[in-house]
Amino acid sequence: MNKQNNILIIRIDDRLIHGQVIVGWAKTLNLNNIIVANDELFNDKLKKQMVQLAVPSNIQVEFLSLKETTVAYQSNKWSKLNSILLIESPEDAYKLLAAGCDIKEVNVGGLHVKDNRKQVTQNLALNDEDKYYLRKMCKMNVHLEGRALPSDEEYDVIKVLDK
Repeated sequence: MNKQNNILIIRIDDRLIHGQVIVGWAKTLNLNNIIVANDELFNDKLKKQMVQLAVPSNIQVEFLSLKETTVAYQSNKWSKLNSILLIESPEDAYKLLAAGCDIKEVNVGGLHVKDNRKQVTQNLALNDEDKYYLRKMCKMNVHLEGRALPSDEEYDVIKVLDK
């Protein structure tokens, strides 16, 4: 958790906003803000409207580019909100780190079979590019915890990769 920004969880999930995020994480952590850091979605008004339909009205949603996310993160924009930061890929998470976001822990929650990804755990499928960026983040002292829901048992993503 990044207490300065009050981001309760930073999550890599290729589906971004969906049931696990709303029912599992939002309720458990009492979230009132969802930040979606994704350049493609940021530029697609129709998709943003569709995604927002899945979010209860008591939770604010922000769609930001990676660059805007970095600026907001560094300015402590979310200090008064209980937030989740959703990122689509390990590469995008690494880009935020490389741009200066001081991130210490990332939940790798859902990467599914597509784009040459191979199943590693029940909720985690990775390709070589994903593994590359996860290892780079680990070298930057970021703890990568794997689990789909807060009630699931946490595992160390790098240990799973090293098997």
